[in-house]
Amino acid sequence: MSSDITPVHLDALLDVVEELFGADYESHRLGIPGRWGGSDLQRLGVDGPVERPDFENLFTFHDPRGRIPTPEGWMDDNPVVAQRLTFDAKPEITTLWALGNLRQRQEIASSHVNAVQQTMSTIHSLALLESESSHPVLGRGCLFARFTEGAAEDFTPRLRTSVLICQQYRLPDGQAVRFPLELAPGTARTLFERWEWRRLSDSIGVLGMTPGTRVPDDVFKPMTDTDRTWLRTVPEADRRLSSSEILGRWRAQASQAGFGPVEVQNVFDSAHRLGRSLRAQSRVLTSDTFGALWDAMTRTGAREHHRDRHGPEHGPAR
Repeated sequence: MSSDITPVHLDALLDVVEELFGADYESHRLGIPGRWGGSDLQRLGVDGPVERPDFENLFTFHDPRGRIPTPEGWMDDNPVVAQRLTFDAKPEITTLWALGNLRQRQEIASSHVNAVQQTMSTIHSLALLESESSHPVLGRGCLFARFTEGAAEDFTPRLRTSVLICQQYRLPDGQAVRFPLELAPGTARTLFERWEWRRLSDSIGVLGMTPGTRVPDDVFKPMTDTDRTWLRTVPEADRRLSSSEILGRWRAQASQAGFGPVEVQNVFDSAHRLGRSLRAQSRVLTSDTFGALWDAMTRTGAREHHRDRHGPEHGPAR
């Protein structure tokens, strides 16, 4: 489930860097390189994968080249340098992502990332509307870095994107930008769940509404102490599992729980058919509604035209 805003102080930034740029993030947690987002990408020139030096510079109030330290407003010795939002895909979506074929996994991951992007765009717009900043509203920039992973620390599937919003940063011309964000509790989670539903409905289909589109719970088991001991004693593994080994482990567990490749494919097929049916019904309803409105408007217009030419249909009461 998506969390609310969590402040990241300067003294915790090193732990965040190690979490997101360490070897375990890419291997054991199936993380992919971070991507920059926000309205100031062009002015900062950092569009593309998130590199560690750029991340460290911008989140310590420097410009992308590491120049010009603290902007105005550093009020204490341990300031908030970032605000963190965490967006977790629903468990059934994560399960299908973990067990689907390559194309299906790519579709789900793409829908998830698009939902995060749409949520952040909406949050930025809300922040501008609620802004009391002395800067012009259209000039108030925003910068964030998003990191998507597929596995939790216990080696169970967890499709999650962590977004770190830069609290203050410097533009190359030396201008300081501040973007402190305030949201009511649950706002980010609600926005994300709406976009997640919409994106997945468009690409995959509708899950959970019929027996054929439901995904079972508790398919996966955390790695045991025995597994961890095996990892530490197998030299070929280099103390790390490959992504194919992790995915294979998940598929074996799911098959043992009675949710093998056939059942997984059936869920995808049923969800797609249901989504296609609902979209068709929605189009018919929209068309019928528009037709009824158009009919009412044209009939009203015909009556008005008749009245204009021939006067009222009924004369005044005598």
